[in-house]
Amino acid sequence: MAAEQAFVIKFNFNTQDFDLLDELEDSLETTTGYHNLGVYDGYELNEDGTRGEFYITTADAELLYKNLKPILLDSRILQGSKVELQQLADDGSVQILKEYTL
Repeated sequence: MAAEQAFVIKFNFNTQDFDLLDELEDSLETTTGYHNLGVYDGYELNEDGTRGEFYITTADAELLYKNLKPILLDSRILQGSKVELQQLADDGSVQILKEYTL
């Protein structure tokens, strides 16, 4: 069985943009689930709320990126963000397969 892959979106955040964050979260979760491309695992913000990361677990991070790319590029809060496609090994280690800048 192939190891799981992770799709991680690393972004800067303005605490006044929670409505946009909620809308983006809904779009990511809906699109991922509707197309059966993975499992949306949520997001985290750092302590001061200036940086965050979205997490999605998938069998094919590249295919997920191709499907989510229009949503990612359309989001104002993701301008200049980084997307990492990661391989998750059984021992817990992470290898970055690809990185994109939005």
